[in-house]
Amino acid sequence: MPLEEKVEYYQTQCPGSQICLIAEFENTVIGADNLGKLGKRAEDVGKEAAIEFLKEAKSEACLDKQQASQILPYLALNKNKSSFTVSEVTGHCKTNVWITEKFIKGKFTIQNNLILWNPF
Repeated sequence: MPLEEKVEYYQTQCPGSQICLIAEFENTVIGADNLGKLGKRAEDVGKEAAIEFLKEAKSEACLDKQQASQILPYLALNKNKSSFTVSEVTGHCKTNVWITEKFIKGKFTIQNNLILWNPF
């Protein structure tokens, strides 16, 4: 698979560091990021982001753990049954399932790392 690398650096007024890794595939996009803090080496910030990114990529899920909670309201607006796999079902995702079901008629079902939407 061809790899296209894009590195962007931004000059800031603070000494902190942040990294965001994104991979675009044929049918999805996954990512991972990490934020530095005082006393944390930039190399460690990058290493932690890379480890998280590889974990996401190796899961072979359709969405990474951050995307799952973000897509739920849009998925619920769909009038058809839908499903997707996610690398990890986070607490934030479970909360968003609960909240979305309060506003839109339907039911989410979580089976391991598969999230299903069934509209009423």
